[in-house]
Amino acid sequence: MDAGLLLKAVRTALNTLTDLGVDDLAATTLFSDGITIYHCHSSDEITDLLA
Repeated sequence: MDAGLLLKAVRTALNTLTDLGVDDLAATTLFSDGITIYHCHSSDEITDLLA
């Protein structure tokens, strides 16, 4: 949210994670390009997004 993301977008992302059954948010990385919020399971996925 420090990056200027709308609170509504963050809430939608968290609700989607809940719907997908993601219970451990501490082990989850959320990454945003300013438009879309991505859910990453591993550092490799983050690297792929940055490439």
